Amino acid sequence: MKRRTFCVVLILAAVSLIAVACAAAAEVTEEPIAEPTGAPAPTKSMEQPDATEPATREPTPMPGGASPTPEPEPEIEERLVEVEWPASMRVGDNDLIRFSLKPAPDGGYIPTPEVGGHEVEATPIPMTVTRPGYTGYVRAALSAAGLNAELAGPEEQSLVPGQANTWRWTVSPDQGGTYHAVINLSVRWEPEPGTDLPGPLTEVVWERMLTVEARSTLGLSGIQTDLVAAGGSVLGAVSGIPFAEKGLGLLWQQIKRWRKVKGTSPKKTQ
Repeated sequence: MKRRTFCVVLILAAVSLIAVACAAAAEVTEEPIAEPTGAPAPTKSMEQPDATEPATREPTPMPGGASPTPEPEPEIEERLVEVEWPASMRVGDNDLIRFSLKPAPDGGYIPTPEVGGHEVEATPIPMTVTRPGYTGYVRAALSAAGLNAELAGPEEQSLVPGQANTWRWTVSPDQGGTYHAVINLSVRWEPEPGTDLPGPLTEVVWERMLTVEARSTLGLSGIQTDLVAAGGSVLGAVSGIPFAEKGLGLLWQQIKRWRKVKGTSPKKTQ
């Protein structure tokens, strides 16, 4: 009897211990973390700009709250390129080719040649006249195979807003034919002292081909043609005088008689 009682007590004690252990384990078990129903909003420090919208850069504030000064931009001016040339000239003669770069006038403009009989045309072009940190120089060049050309004045000139530039060449052909002269205008930008800008920069802004026809008479130059024409005019005028042929014949006979008498006169003795 006592043995059975002892077994029952032992079983009850074991059950009590198991119950206490289960209760303690249930208390220390962590509750599962609930999953969020939506994506967490990114913090402001980790937010990235939207790729579909262009990112704007705020201007850097200046000391004292002053706004930054915008960089100056190149100045573009409406210019007028005017070229004058002889469409035809004689071999051996000199003529003029003029090229002018000037500010475009307000209203209409009628180009006028400096030399009568010359061709002249004017074309408006937009042109950069100032570039920040640079000094501009304009250069006009003329090239024509077989046509002698000599420039009066410097080939390169300063580019100044509102100021005109002019070049003049004296041209002369050595022989008859058709000559094609090419004029081109370029600008050279030279960095100003104290700047670290790249340079010099060169750009061609205008180009034009001119046609000059050189003519000759029987292969003679212009001066020789004038002398032949003058001689023909004199002979024509003399031949139109009545009895001019008879008078010239009598004059020629007197000249021959005088030369004959002079050649047969006795020498003086010493």
